[in-house]
Amino acid sequence: MSKLMVRSRGLGSSFELNCLQFNSPITASISSVQTRSMVRHFPVKINQPEIDFLVQFASEKDFEDFQAFVQQTQRQALINDRYPGVTLWWPERNIRNWTGVIKSFKLGGMRRNPSPRAQFSVSLIENSVATRSVLSSFGLTWQTIFGLGSRDGFMGLPTAAENARDQRIFGTTLQQAADDFRRNSLPRDTINNGGLGLPQGVLDDGNGTP
Repeated sequence: MSKLMVRSRGLGSSFELNCLQFNSPITASISSVQTRSMVRHFPVKINQPEIDFLVQFASEKDFEDFQAFVQQTQRQALINDRYPGVTLWWPERNIRNWTGVIKSFKLGGMRRNPSPRAQFSVSLIENSVATRSVLSSFGLTWQTIFGLGSRDGFMGLPTAAENARDQRIFGTTLQQAADDFRRNSLPRDTINNGGLGLPQGVLDDGNGTP
């Protein structure tokens, strides 16, 4: 048995628990996508969604006090965006400043139970494989595509007169030229399907021809 500290920065309070065991599975997966010529594998995605604790209290009063603490943390999580949950501190198990929200805890009690036990789960925000992100959750305005906020300033879209001028001088507009360049620069499979050993005609350019 060792000590697990559960702190709530939103409430400004903490609770020390006698922890008997915990369980926090980590899952991993590799995303794969089939392209025209091969199967591409992307980096491993690791997830640690929650952690479960089995704790024991010294008395019924401690058990009831923790019940009130859990209810208060869940209420303040609804309105506190800066510190929505609790912080877990258990250095003996390499748990330092993990954050999360207590999502399940059975309330109640029973007679003649001098040292009650209880289980609760915490939905993790920060853990051994992830840290909380704040700035990356805000999207940029679409105008940044045209240089808004850049050193060179904002770039305006071509006007109808400018498109007509480019069409008269170059025979095409800048957008059409860019589209043609992108379309013609895409690699195509050869007649032997890129040397993949597949039957002829399995891969084509989208028009039914290899």
